[in-house]
Amino acid sequence: MSDFYNQGAVPLDSAAYIPRGFEQKVFGEITAGRWVLLLGPRQHGKSSGLVRLNNRLREAGFTAALVDLQGLPPCPAFEDLLRCFTDQIGRNIRRAIPRPRIEDRGEVAAWLEAAFPPAAAPVAIIIDEAGSIENPQYRNSFYGQIRQISSLRADASTDSIASRIRFVFSGTFRPETLVDERNSPFNVCQTVYTDDITLEQAIELARSVNPSVVDHVKAAHDVLNGQPYLLQTVFQETLRKSELPIEIAFAEALKNLPHSIGSHLEGIFSKIVGNTNLVQKVAQMVQQGSTDVAPADSDYTFLQVIGLAKRQDAKLIFRNSLYQQVAKASPQLVPPVAATVAPSKVSVFAIEKTALAFMKNPDLREICFSAYGGAVKAHSNESYRLALTGFGSAMEALLIDLHLSVNPGQLQTAVNAAKAESDTTKKANFGREIETDPLTWSLFNLINVARKLKIKGAYPEPNHTLREWRNLVHPALAMKKFVDESKLEPDSVAASALFSMLLRDINP
Repeated sequence: MSDFYNQGAVPLDSAAYIPRGFEQKVFGEITAGRWVLLLGPRQHGKSSGLVRLNNRLREAGFTAALVDLQGLPPCPAFEDLLRCFTDQIGRNIRRAIPRPRIEDRGEVAAWLEAAFPPAAAPVAIIIDEAGSIENPQYRNSFYGQIRQISSLRADASTDSIASRIRFVFSGTFRPETLVDERNSPFNVCQTVYTDDITLEQAIELARSVNPSVVDHVKAAHDVLNGQPYLLQTVFQETLRKSELPIEIAFAEALKNLPHSIGSHLEGIFSKIVGNTNLVQKVAQMVQQGSTDVAPADSDYTFLQVIGLAKRQDAKLIFRNSLYQQVAKASPQLVPPVAATVAPSKVSVFAIEKTALAFMKNPDLREICFSAYGGAVKAHSNESYRLALTGFGSAMEALLIDLHLSVNPGQLQTAVNAAKAESDTTKKANFGREIETDPLTWSLFNLINVARKLKIKGAYPEPNHTLREWRNLVHPALAMKKFVDESKLEPDSVAASALFSMLLRDINP
């Protein structure tokens, strides 16, 4: 018997692998001379399939190389990125790649020509994690130059790299926003989406790896709907409980699965919680069971690409009942009323840095992202007092950036309105603070002035509750009303929701 596998690409000699439909589609497109964009969720079998596709293309006569852009080291210059990219190609095809001339080392085509000199054999470059180049200038240059290679194919000589090369771009990203659309190679690709494994395939997988779990495959498939990583994980966890009868071990593994796959869920939901449009759509799926698909709205496609949702006729529904269960329990998707008691053991998810891209000040953006990420980690570790501090600090950075981004006249109008408030809890009181410099303001004033700034046709409502919770970390204040750490989880959950609501209200 073999082992179920849920860490990285499944090894070629492992029984824990089932051939997937997307592999055959990509192979057919490449052998027909076309480029391919392969999109699908993380941990959905893309990398395992690409390893096998790479071998199959070599058997079909291609000089094939598999490059993982997530494995690139930090690159101080664009030339360094191209060198590291080509070095990966060299390791994959097991030969040293000569360097282009110095003046050509900023050109993707020059490095590819050095790697694949004129010959008859077709070339296939598989780029996994294609969205991993963080520097937008490098990313646009890299993919823009690859697009230029595509444009040269029409009249290139048969032995040139432009004529012989085929690309597969694989990942979990929005192709329409990753690269400037005018220079995107994704526009000249055939798009293929990864597929879940069927019940029959799941049974075949179980028989190949460990037949003792075969009788439980249908129950797992009913909950997880063919997500290969989740199926492998639940059976792996089942077999680890060898001291229990198999049916009890399976029931416990399935029940505890959300806690076993925290990073997997984080990878999905972090892409949602910082995006107002995605939150609205997922909230509608939670409340109504589905949301109508609008063909021109790429958000619907992206919810499928990240794996949360799937199409059902003209509706979008949750991909499986596990994801639906997690979404229903998330205060960031269906925020609770401030200060209400939240259910115990509720997950709080981080946000991606792109969710804060609208912030004008890069330092405040980094502080906000770091504080929020720290709060999420503290919450996961049941350090709720620290989590409250982190969520409060993230809100403060967000509000400072908001006030710094508006014009002086608009800011002064809001300041005057906040100073004129009759309700003392909403009245700005600057004291020694400089009215024209939000960097000097207390969080109390940041909140009250923000309420007088018209954003997207409405006034935001940042909540003083989060400010008060944040102050629980102050020893003198904590002494006055000390709350045991274990009892602060509902406050931490609600704090994450309050931040999400503020983000929604001020994100243009």
